[in-house]
Amino acid sequence: KNVFALQFLLMFKNFSAPANGTFDAQTENAVRAFQIANNLPSDGIAGKDTLSRLVFPVKQTVKQYPARAAQYLLSKFQALTVDGDFGSGSANALAAFQVRMRIPITGIADSLTWQYMFGYNSYPLAEVPQLYMHLSVQEQHRLFRLLRWTKTQSMYMIS
Repeated sequence: KNVFALQFLLMFKNFSAPANGTFDAQTENAVRAFQIANNLPSDGIAGKDTLSRLVFPVKQTVKQYPARAAQYLLSKFQALTVDGDFGSGSANALAAFQVRMRIPITGIADSLTWQYMFGYNSYPLAEVPQLYMHLSVQEQHRLFRLLRWTKTQSMYMIS
């Protein structure tokens, strides 16, 4: 699934790669071309520096290649439809992923979230943090939206 995500991110950046999930010669050539265009060492390896330039912030309502890439990576962790439309189901999966990985809950697949999505194939933690365990994914998502809103209002309402 990582290779599918890589291929969709390359296509989003206008570098021709087949969406076949295989790191073949065409994919390697697309990575090399991207690296050259971005003044990176052209080794054909989609490492940290290459991926950090490829990723795009994805949040609810984002469509097409970046959404599909994020969905492929999130589908490693839970059942998720990969359709290129980052709707509420994808947004809930992203929020749950951020909770389980104990990374900032932004509701956006930002650079840190992309690193975790590419870097893991399963959750390294056995359980959801105690505070959120009793909440459904939808309730967690609502809570995170509220937390983001209160943070922007410079208020902390959780005691």
